[in-house]
Amino acid sequence: MSESEDVRYTRDHEWIGGDNPASVGITDYAQRQLGDIVYVDLPAEGDTVKAGEVLAEVESTKNVAQIFAPVAGTVAEVNSTLENDPAVINESPLDEGWIVRLTVAEGEDLDELLTPDEYEEFCSGLGEGELGTDSASGASEDPGFQVVDAEQDASRNAEPKGDD
Repeated sequence: MSESEDVRYTRDHEWIGGDNPASVGITDYAQRQLGDIVYVDLPAEGDTVKAGEVLAEVESTKNVAQIFAPVAGTVAEVNSTLENDPAVINESPLDEGWIVRLTVAEGEDLDELLTPDEYEEFCSGLGEGELGTDSASGASEDPGFQVVDAEQDASRNAEPKGDD
């Protein structure tokens, strides 16, 4: 997916574009914030998602991030290349690093998402390492991919220790 194609963005740093089914991935900004991506938990083909629901999970050397669907639809295809080479997202987030192809649900309007210029302007207002804030309240908004410290995530998923 190149910048010249009809690509739309979320304030959560996901992108969607192309024909229906549309390709979905994370932006260059998002992959830079995450660092080296080492694992991607892909959905199953045929899964149905609503806009804002968890679509996939990306693990980097320093974070685990949930990726949310930019629009409602059905997963038509997953990028199986990512199972063996998740770093493709770092190398080519808008081309070879797409995560899923989503059959967009009837009635979903991609025009409600950010244009490339609007997304660039949004990102220009963010500091290094900053994922975004709600401009009206100044409160942190959901970054689209919920970033969790990798060590914290590992300890949260560890088996509870029983008394000996």
